[in-house]
Amino acid sequence: MDAEHRQFLKLAYALEYASRIVAADGFESFEEYHLLGQVFPRTLLRQAGFLGEDGHLTERFEAYRDAAHNVLPQDCSHDEKVEIFTLLFACSAADELQIEEMGVLLEAGEVLGMPESEVTALIGALSAEA
Repeated sequence: MDAEHRQFLKLAYALEYASRIVAADGFESFEEYHLLGQVFPRTLLRQAGFLGEDGHLTERFEAYRDAAHNVLPQDCSHDEKVEIFTLLFACSAADELQIEEMGVLLEAGEVLGMPESEVTALIGALSAEA
Protein backbone atom coordinates (compact mmCIF):
# COMPACT_ATOMS: atom_id res chain seq x y z
CA MET A 1 0.00 0.00 0.00
CA ASP A 2 1.38 3.39 -0.90
CA ALA A 3 1.97 6.13 1.68
CA GLU A 4 -0.83 8.38 0.40
CA HIS A 5 -3.43 5.60 0.61
CA ARG A 6 -2.26 4.80 4.14
CA GLN A 7 -2.52 8.46 5.19
CA PHE A 8 -6.05 8.68 3.77
CA LEU A 9 -7.04 5.60 5.78
CA LYS A 10 -5.69 7.18 8.97
CA LEU A 11 -7.37 10.50 8.18
CA ALA A 12 -10.75 8.87 7.55
CA TYR A 13 -10.50 6.80 10.73
CA ALA A 14 -9.48 9.77 12.86
CA LEU A 15 -12.19 12.01 11.38
CA GLU A 16 -14.85 9.38 12.01
CA TYR A 17 -13.97 8.92 15.66
CA ALA A 18 -13.19 12.57 16.37
CA SER A 19 -16.62 13.52 15.04
CA ARG A 20 -18.25 10.83 17.15
CA ILE A 21 -16.36 12.01 20.24
CA VAL A 22 -17.54 15.59 19.75
CA ALA A 23 -21.16 14.46 19.34
CA ALA A 24 -21.09 11.81 22.09
CA ASP A 25 -22.02 13.96 25.07
CA GLY A 26 -24.93 15.60 23.25
CA PHE A 27 -23.42 19.06 23.71
CA GLU A 28 -21.37 20.34 20.83
CA SER A 29 -19.49 23.47 21.82
CA PHE A 30 -17.80 26.10 19.71
CA GLU A 31 -14.46 25.00 21.19
CA GLU A 32 -14.99 21.43 20.00
CA TYR A 33 -15.89 22.48 16.46
CA HIS A 34 -13.02 24.96 16.37
CA LEU A 35 -10.63 22.18 17.39
CA LEU A 36 -12.05 19.84 14.74
CA GLY A 37 -11.56 22.58 12.15
CA GLN A 38 -7.93 22.96 13.17
CA VAL A 39 -7.21 19.23 13.23
CA PHE A 40 -9.17 18.51 10.04
CA PRO A 41 -9.07 21.66 7.89
CA ARG A 42 -11.56 21.80 5.03
CA THR A 43 -8.72 22.19 2.51
CA LEU A 44 -7.17 18.92 3.71
CA LEU A 45 -10.49 17.10 3.54
CA ARG A 46 -11.16 18.46 0.04
CA GLN A 47 -7.67 17.48 -1.15
CA ALA A 48 -8.30 13.95 0.12
CA GLY A 49 -11.63 13.91 -1.72
CA PHE A 50 -13.49 13.50 1.57
CA LEU A 51 -15.45 16.76 1.50
CA GLY A 52 -17.69 17.65 -1.40
CA GLU A 53 -18.47 21.10 -2.73
CA ASP A 54 -21.77 20.89 -0.86
CA GLY A 55 -19.87 20.65 2.45
CA HIS A 56 -20.88 17.03 3.08
CA LEU A 57 -18.63 14.03 3.45
CA THR A 58 -18.30 12.04 0.25
CA GLU A 59 -18.65 8.39 -0.72
CA ARG A 60 -14.85 8.35 -1.02
CA PHE A 61 -14.63 9.24 2.69
CA GLU A 62 -17.08 6.44 3.53
CA ALA A 63 -15.05 3.92 1.52
CA TYR A 64 -11.80 4.91 3.24
CA ARG A 65 -13.51 4.97 6.65
CA ASP A 66 -14.85 1.45 6.16
CA ALA A 67 -11.53 0.15 4.83
CA ALA A 68 -9.65 1.74 7.74
CA HIS A 69 -11.46 -0.53 10.21
CA ASN A 70 -10.08 -3.58 8.41
CA VAL A 71 -6.63 -2.34 7.42
CA LEU A 72 -5.29 -0.17 10.24
CA PRO A 73 -5.42 -2.76 13.06
CA GLN A 74 -3.10 -5.04 11.09
CA ASP A 75 -1.10 -2.44 9.19
CA CYS A 76 -0.24 0.14 11.87
CA SER A 77 2.63 -0.23 14.29
CA HIS A 78 1.95 0.15 17.98
CA ASP A 79 3.44 3.65 17.91
CA GLU A 80 1.16 4.65 15.04
CA LYS A 81 -1.87 3.38 16.95
CA VAL A 82 -0.84 5.40 20.01
CA GLU A 83 -0.33 8.46 17.79
CA ILE A 84 -3.83 8.13 16.29
CA PHE A 85 -5.34 7.52 19.72
CA THR A 86 -3.54 10.55 21.17
CA LEU A 87 -5.03 12.71 18.42
CA LEU A 88 -8.49 11.38 19.26
CA PHE A 89 -7.95 12.06 22.95
CA ALA A 90 -6.97 15.64 22.11
CA CYS A 91 -10.33 16.03 20.35
CA SER A 92 -12.07 14.93 23.54
CA ALA A 93 -10.03 17.38 25.62
CA ALA A 94 -11.66 20.50 24.13
CA ASP A 95 -13.97 20.31 27.12
CA GLU A 96 -14.15 18.09 30.19
CA LEU A 97 -13.99 14.39 29.27
CA GLN A 98 -17.48 12.90 29.59
CA ILE A 99 -18.39 9.24 30.10
CA GLU A 100 -19.97 9.13 26.62
CA GLU A 101 -16.74 10.40 25.06
CA MET A 102 -14.81 7.81 27.08
CA GLY A 103 -16.94 5.08 25.52
CA VAL A 104 -16.11 6.27 22.01
CA LEU A 105 -12.42 6.48 22.90
CA LEU A 106 -12.47 2.92 24.23
CA GLU A 107 -14.16 1.71 21.06
CA ALA A 108 -11.68 3.58 18.86
CA GLY A 109 -8.75 1.96 20.64
CA GLU A 110 -10.29 -1.48 20.49
CA VAL A 111 -11.04 -1.14 16.76
CA LEU A 112 -7.36 -0.32 16.28
CA GLY A 113 -6.56 -3.59 18.01
CA MET A 114 -5.39 -2.13 21.32
CA PRO A 115 -6.34 -4.04 24.48
CA GLU A 116 -8.89 -2.26 26.70
CA SER A 117 -6.39 -2.21 29.58
CA GLU A 118 -3.87 -0.36 27.42
CA VAL A 119 -6.50 2.10 26.17
CA THR A 120 -7.61 2.81 29.75
CA ALA A 121 -4.02 3.31 30.89
CA LEU A 122 -3.36 5.62 27.95
CA ILE A 123 -6.46 7.69 28.75
CA GLY A 124 -5.21 8.00 32.34
CA ALA A 125 -1.75 9.06 31.26
CA LEU A 126 -3.05 11.58 28.71
CA SER A 127 -5.55 12.97 31.23
CA ALA A 128 -2.73 13.49 33.73
CA GLU A 129 -0.75 15.44 31.09
CA ALA A 130 -3.69 17.68 30.17
